Amino acid sequence: MTGVAANCAFFNDFFFSASGDICDRDFYATAGQVSPTVDASKTARTECCICGGTLGNYNNNVVDGVMDLELSINAVGSTSHDVLVASAAELEVRFNANSIDQVFDNVMLCFPSGTTSGGSTNWVAYAGLNSYYSVYNGDKWCANEVTQVHEVGHNMGLLHAWEGGVEYADHTGAMGSTTGAADDVALGNRKCFNGAHSWELGWYAAYNAEINPLTATFAGTLVGVDRVPNVLSCEKVVLKLTNSDKDFYVLYNHAVGANEGTYEHINMVTVTSMPTTTTATNVEATISAGSHATFSNWDGSGQSVTVSVTSIDADAATGAAEVEVWKGGINDRPALSPACAVAAPPPTSGPTSGPTSAPTSVPTSGPTSGPTSGPTSGPTLAPNPSPTSGPTFGPTSGPTSGPTSGPTLAPNPTPTSGPTSGPTSGPTSGPTSGPTLAPNPTPTSGPTSGPTSGPTSGPTSGPTLAPNPTPTSGPTSGPTSGPTSGPAIGPTLAPNPAPTPGPAPGPTSAPIASPTSTTVDRVSEVTGDPHFKTWKNEHFEFHGQCDMVMISDKHFANDRGIDIHIRTKIVRFWSYIQKAVIRIGNDILEIEGLPDFSASYWINYEHMGELTDLAGFPVSLNENTDRYTIDLGSLYPGEKIQIRTFKEFVGVKVLGASETSFGNSVGIIGDFHTGNTYARDGSTVMHDFTELGNEWQVLPSDGHFFHEISKPQFPEKCMLPENPQGQRKRRLGESTVSEEQAEAACAGLEDEFSRKGCVYDILATQDLDMVGAY
Repeated sequence: MTGVAANCAFFNDFFFSASGDICDRDFYATAGQVSPTVDASKTARTECCICGGTLGNYNNNVVDGVMDLELSINAVGSTSHDVLVASAAELEVRFNANSIDQVFDNVMLCFPSGTTSGGSTNWVAYAGLNSYYSVYNGDKWCANEVTQVHEVGHNMGLLHAWEGGVEYADHTGAMGSTTGAADDVALGNRKCFNGAHSWELGWYAAYNAEINPLTATFAGTLVGVDRVPNVLSCEKVVLKLTNSDKDFYVLYNHAVGANEGTYEHINMVTVTSMPTTTTATNVEATISAGSHATFSNWDGSGQSVTVSVTSIDADAATGAAEVEVWKGGINDRPALSPACAVAAPPPTSGPTSGPTSAPTSVPTSGPTSGPTSGPTSGPTLAPNPSPTSGPTFGPTSGPTSGPTSGPTLAPNPTPTSGPTSGPTSGPTSGPTSGPTLAPNPTPTSGPTSGPTSGPTSGPTSGPTLAPNPTPTSGPTSGPTSGPTSGPAIGPTLAPNPAPTPGPAPGPTSAPIASPTSTTVDRVSEVTGDPHFKTWKNEHFEFHGQCDMVMISDKHFANDRGIDIHIRTKIVRFWSYIQKAVIRIGNDILEIEGLPDFSASYWINYEHMGELTDLAGFPVSLNENTDRYTIDLGSLYPGEKIQIRTFKEFVGVKVLGASETSFGNSVGIIGDFHTGNTYARDGSTVMHDFTELGNEWQVLPSDGHFFHEISKPQFPEKCMLPENPQGQRKRRLGESTVSEEQAEAACAGLEDEFSRKGCVYDILATQDLDMVGAY
């Protein structure tokens, strides 16, 4: 087929305006029907059919699904966000579409090297979750197959693959880290998805199995994904073990074909988990032939579940793993029959027609029925009256005179009952229950009285004390009675109740290696109708609707990392913070406000689950269920994160922040040291707070931590209210609550930030009770 017919067939997702249009599908339903006004030499690869009654001469030069795109901006030196927005706009023009996802399911954008993301040109790639676009930095990453699979996986709704509490650390599948593959093909340029993600995609649904291990057993054969579709009826690809909180997925990680690049747990059986409310996965166990993994208290039942691997065949053509699953420990194995068991050959139908040409290799169980026709070549061995009653418990000193009735048992009757008291000489047969926390059994009981002579073997429970014999008792309960006589060199930490009686007897024996965490005490806050307070106590407002980065620091808490995201919602001419989510390490706490003042939170995507700590930091909820406190004191003394709710409103406050804890953080509340509201490049100071809000909209590279997706999501920009100032003036003219009444209601609040925000929120909502949000 040539001409316009080919073009319309190629771009088959267009919506045509009316029957009979030159681009109408039905018009070109008959093969070879081409308009005489159209150059028949044009093909789908050279011209796109633009609909709406006329033929557009848009030469998009699409070759094998690839085209070049010229933009009006210089990509080199621009942010990847700006280039993405410009690319989407240009594609919409090229294909005459309101949105490019109306035309294509997936669009992969390869940017030239030199664009920036997060202030760096050394970024890899990112993609929209449940969206159409994925973006790659330069030829290196755009040409890397597993990176493409990873990012398109995000388009299909998949989150990252974790192992041992570390994001990206599951290297068995494409949703873990892919960065090494572009430099060394041996590090996995071809690999598929792990068991949980394979199940989620539904690609192998016809070959999968699902059981509740508390009520059913499994004994069968698992084959790798490369065997699809040549899978026997008794073979499976993924086995799902159901659990209320998170399901477990058993897969044979066969390193052949499309999965040949997997470079971790090669040719082993992997068990990955995925919570029922998200697509982030975690490696729970990896099992080799002859080994097993036992999971205690399955689904809160108090019962264990065991996954055992009896054998593994790694052959490229016939590779498979024999797997058994049952309720109980390793010694509770019931009688199981493999689904693909090979039947024993049937007995012969009758005696042979004549004597065999040689004596049998083993003696007969009794004398023959008659004399032989001639002498045998040697004496007949004496048969045992019957075979031995069971297998021997160890190897015999020599060959037995006849076969035993069963195989020799393993030397030990059972595996060891628990972990050894010290490190083993080789790897254990299965993963331990958790990582080792620190070399010392416990941290030191308190801070040292002075600097140590060398580094300690583990972290101390608090900072090194100051050179004075004792620290001050704490900060004053209120402000001083008057101003100081001169400017202080730095912020005052906490005055002594009285001056010291005299100077210290001498200088300290050694300088402190670094400032202690108490040298700065700052507060950062977002609350209400979003009012933002920077680290330097400067205030601004942003009335858009989207997810925004309040704070992010990947090195927080000894590289556990922290992310605080807020979600805002527009109501007429104003907006408010509807939800907040905090990630520390591998734990995620999400909090929302409700009109009835009741508590509503998700801990690791479980609604109203047991809430005791976040990555080891204690979490408490007050009696009124409107204040959540994350106590950071075990690592950062005196520091806390508080989340308050009032009706539907949510506020987040960081109390007592120090340079040690939040000195390297980035986000919409600005730079910790200067208070400047920087763009993502870390150098451009932004004074337009609408632009600042859009700048710190959550990107795919920031991670999505809310339990559900809410529009808008990047690359859609934050939604803005129509003319918020004009709407506000009209609303004030119609109001039933005056500004004087609002000021009176908020007068008892301690700081100016709270009073101003309180007045604004009361006037916006016409609700005097909004003072309770502060």
